[in-house]
Amino acid sequence: MATAASVVAITSTGISVVHNPSGLPPDTDILFVHGLQGHPQKTWTYRQPPDNQDKPLPPWKKRLRWPRQEAQSTAHQSGAGKAADVFWPRDLLPRQCPNARILTFGYDSKVTKGYTPVDKGSIFSHVEDLLYSLDRVRVPGRRLVFVAHSLGGIIVKECAEKVLRRSELSEEDGLRDILACTAAVIFLGTPHRGSPGLASTADTVRRVAQAILRVDANAAVLRSLGVDSPELEICHQSFMAQWRKRGIKVKTFQEAEAMHGLNFGLMNDKIVPDSSSSLGNPLEHAESIQANHMGMTKFRGYDDPGYQKVGSELSRLVSSNSDDKTACINVLFFADRNSRENAIKPPMENTGSWLQNVGSYVDWIHRSNIDETGGLLWLKGKPGSGKSTLMKEASRRAKEVCVPPPLIAAFYFNARGSPLERSPMGLFRSLILQLFMQNDNFQEHVVTYYRNATNRGSREWNPKVTDLQDLLAAGIQEQQKQQRIMIFVDALDECDEESIRSITRYFRTLADSVYAVGKSLDILLSSRHYPTITIARCPEIFVERGNSGDIARYLDKNLSYGIVRQEHMLERLRSSLLQRSSGIFLWIVLVVRIVLKDLDDGKTAEEIEETLASVPDDLVELFRNLLGTLTQKERGESLMLVQWVLLSPRALHPVDIRTIKLLGVETVQSLPDAMEKFQRPENVARAWNADLDRVERNVRTLSRGLMEISGSKVQFIHESVRQFFFQDGPAVFELPFMVPLGHCMIIRACLHGLCLFEQLYSRESSEVRTFQWIVAYAEYFILHHAIEARHDVELPNKLPHILRSLVRVLKSKAQLQDPTLLSNTGAMILLNEWKKTLSLP
Repeated sequence: MATAASVVAITSTGISVVHNPSGLPPDTDILFVHGLQGHPQKTWTYRQPPDNQDKPLPPWKKRLRWPRQEAQSTAHQSGAGKAADVFWPRDLLPRQCPNARILTFGYDSKVTKGYTPVDKGSIFSHVEDLLYSLDRVRVPGRRLVFVAHSLGGIIVKECAEKVLRRSELSEEDGLRDILACTAAVIFLGTPHRGSPGLASTADTVRRVAQAILRVDANAAVLRSLGVDSPELEICHQSFMAQWRKRGIKVKTFQEAEAMHGLNFGLMNDKIVPDSSSSLGNPLEHAESIQANHMGMTKFRGYDDPGYQKVGSELSRLVSSNSDDKTACINVLFFADRNSRENAIKPPMENTGSWLQNVGSYVDWIHRSNIDETGGLLWLKGKPGSGKSTLMKEASRRAKEVCVPPPLIAAFYFNARGSPLERSPMGLFRSLILQLFMQNDNFQEHVVTYYRNATNRGSREWNPKVTDLQDLLAAGIQEQQKQQRIMIFVDALDECDEESIRSITRYFRTLADSVYAVGKSLDILLSSRHYPTITIARCPEIFVERGNSGDIARYLDKNLSYGIVRQEHMLERLRSSLLQRSSGIFLWIVLVVRIVLKDLDDGKTAEEIEETLASVPDDLVELFRNLLGTLTQKERGESLMLVQWVLLSPRALHPVDIRTIKLLGVETVQSLPDAMEKFQRPENVARAWNADLDRVERNVRTLSRGLMEISGSKVQFIHESVRQFFFQDGPAVFELPFMVPLGHCMIIRACLHGLCLFEQLYSRESSEVRTFQWIVAYAEYFILHHAIEARHDVELPNKLPHILRSLVRVLKSKAQLQDPTLLSNTGAMILLNEWKKTLSLP
């Protein structure tokens, strides 16, 4: 059942998102469409019987009582003594369709609404509402499954007819994509051929309401449900044709029970007889649900026979999503593909506007020199000059100024990220996926390539980099002539040098081949000046020669916060810093922090200028200068923090830093001493409950501003900082070696955490949760650190003890039946693998 926190409000009209999976992007949209007198939530909600359901009712209430499943209340309660109502698209279906986004559509289909006149719209106005609402919330190319009850099925069928008519008269790509991506429809009690019972009953209700309450009624809806309705027949024939042509999967569920309790006309028969709810095609595999017309959409739980039929059918349809499109997405997708781009903070207004006055950029954006360059342009700049920010702005502006809008794919290399974030494989997977999600033609090309690859005897598609390069080139070349494609690749220097050369050669060849066939492709690259690589016929723009205006705006904005009514001082500082920056934005950012701190400390203009005079102009020297201000106590903590962030194979989060700090700098202290620290729970609780804002401030202080928390990850503020610690870390922290000793420190911290976990667990201490993270980290990464530190002279003697401790802890965890950790057998296998890898006895 959904928790109170997870309940999402469902609006009575339009589309509401019921469930959106986390992690991978959804591979399917499942859309629920209710029927006559229905509601986007109430139609699909089973209401638990009230506590007083057995209390005798007066005879007149017995006669008028509606079946309990159609009760109008849908409150999702979970109070003591009362089971929760079940809105099964939210509470049950996500378990069986975990990768599907679940939506529900509402529209006004009331025959009467008390004293309020009903909506006068016809079925066709509801169809328009559905199509345009769906177009707004869809991702093009994602497969679509409809679940429709009663009148809702007629609306879904009419969608196909409406799209076909529109596509002949206009270029509404979004609507055509809805039809193209419709993979399946499940009908529940839909009157395909009309239903005299429902029309007669509704007509009776309408006449009673008109006579007594003087309200209007929607006669158009009722007429369209008649057996001889021409609208229904046209809609039916059109859908049958599309079913055959497009291979849409169709499943029909029919009501098995009649309505009872009222003796109006045909109310003791099925609302929609089997002859009406069947499409007349054996491929629909019609079967019944043991409920009446109103109860057939309400299920009490996973064991409800009706849900077992409908839920299993939806699971089969979604998972048979052999939809090759989803298979392609799963191959191309990786979770961190946008992390570097998302970490680039929004710049000040007009940042990068100078680029629009650079001739080579103007020629590139307007394609005026395409014959000479083939669409290639390269931004180069010093470390920290603002290249990534400029690339993100250039990508954003391209969407605004280019007409018609181009297809844009961008990739930001990230040396601080996962392996795919800094490799050609990640680059090409990301570019292809972005174009795949934007364009039907490109999508069909990729799917065809996938089918051919898997039909050659391989069940899985595991493309190599060269395969992806061929796929990207062919997909672009097959685009329509007027379709412009723009590719942005940032920070080429953050992958290895051989890869840089290979990538640039590829893009030169790609640009020429696309130009040769008359298609439109433009590529913007960025990197540092080193390594020195050039491409024939590719103009270059040097960022540090043009960004002085951006730096000046940054200085004006940030210095003016601290310097009030001292215009002469502001101008003097501004002029001096601008000249000394040499176009390096990062240098300015760090120096401005120094100035603002001095201002906060109450220093005079002369004292601030004296401080600035001692600040080196060189970026690396500035890093050394900043770290040189660490106190003796801070140096140990700073070193520990730097080594963890520098050497951990996965990103660290603020909560991880809390555990690392709990373990302390001196992780070699004896176990009794360590345990004494944790005898009093408040010692751990105080540190563990430290708010994350304090953790962030501590990270900034210990790194002197060279680290930050971005997107809940602790990282260096720039790639140049990471490289600095690799190269200059030993000198800064007075160590013979930075990397091997860092790996050993992390191993010792893991051992310390394992021992503490084991002791606290054996004592059934509530503080055991504090060290669960370090146990999981050790399980997955201690082997990595051991391999990297294997040349340390003391390590081989310590490793068997470390590994035995880990196995012992994992066995304890297994006894907790924690499915996220290894079993006893798994722990022993892991130990043996480590012994083999490290040549241990």
